[in-house]
Amino acid sequence: MTRDAIGTDKQLVAPVGPFSLGVRGAGLLFLSGHVAQDPDSGRLIDGDVAQQTHQILRNIATALDTVGKSLEDVVRVGVYLTDISDFAVMSQAYSEHFNEPYPARTAIGVAALPLGAAVEMDVVVGWASRSGGRHANAPGRDLGHTARDANRHCAPLGRSDLTDDA
Repeated sequence: MTRDAIGTDKQLVAPVGPFSLGVRGAGLLFLSGHVAQDPDSGRLIDGDVAQQTHQILRNIATALDTVGKSLEDVVRVGVYLTDISDFAVMSQAYSEHFNEPYPARTAIGVAALPLGAAVEMDVVVGWASRSGGRHANAPGRDLGHTARDANRHCAPLGRSDLTDDA
């Protein structure tokens, strides 16, 4: 499997260390974790978990825009909180950036995050291949270009009575 790193010409904070902003492979785009950095200064913004969540999702939306994607294409979000009791506050701010059906999401309590952030997020994005949106593991099957489209082609968990004829 090949691994293609993505970069951006838009104003985003460059990764610090040996990792890419995002990597595309296996029909998916994986964005590295983001904390609430101001794109102009690179510093963590002042603010609570809600404000940090909004900044993170704006930064992720900007990164996705550079490759022709949006938050509508996100299929999974990983959330890392230094205080898991902030989950409800984060979740409320998060809900203002996504529409139903929401991406799959995991929230994990951690001891600390870079720059002293209260929250960090990473995302996985559906990425149709250049061969007409067909996934290599599903010949002849168009998996769509957004999380909403992808959900129409996936059986709900626990449903084994659905066929590929849909």
